[in-house]
Amino acid sequence: MGVTYALGAIGFVCVAILFLFALVSYQEKEFRAATVLLVCAGMTLVIFLSIISLPHSVHAIILGLLGITLVVGLVLFLLPVGNLVYKNDQPRERFDERDIMFARARLVPESEEYQSYYRMRPENLDVDEELRRLPGLLSWDARYADPLLFAAPEASFFLTGLMREAVDGPVNGRRINIPPEQLSELGFNSEVQQMVPRIPQTELESQGIFLDGG
Repeated sequence: MGVTYALGAIGFVCVAILFLFALVSYQEKEFRAATVLLVCAGMTLVIFLSIISLPHSVHAIILGLLGITLVVGLVLFLLPVGNLVYKNDQPRERFDERDIMFARARLVPESEEYQSYYRMRPENLDVDEELRRLPGLLSWDARYADPLLFAAPEASFFLTGLMREAVDGPVNGRRINIPPEQLSELGFNSEVQQMVPRIPQTELESQGIFLDGG
């Protein structure tokens, strides 16, 4: 009976995991994935119920096969196969920047640049036209449009647009060497967060950005 209980426990765990994945997919509005996971959970339940209905002498064989499969899978997963070879990733020939996805996204349909590019790269036309039919970045027509999540990037793009015309003049000759690790932690550093209340009041104007009282 212990072998039968073990098979039942394994089947219950497998069905529960698949059901939880389906629930998470449903909450994320991935309905196709949720449907597939629910079907898999139902099939797994039927398979294990069919196994349990078999004679007890067969249960030990099936449990042994499951154990062997698990051990072999872990060994294959942990077994180091081959060596990772690092190659020089620097391009050996000049890259046409017109092929960059951002450059292609800025092409205006029926314009001279649009027609010239797709005469040169006709294989990219279908893919690019399919992407142009999508809602686009921060579009309210997107499936997961969210006013709270959209607020931060929209504010960032707005500020960058204001600063664009103000970026002028020679490059600062003073150079400060800061370790990459320190720069990575800068946004989450508590000292930076403590500095926020001490920043002077900021006034935005069309000419650029000015700090009052600084």
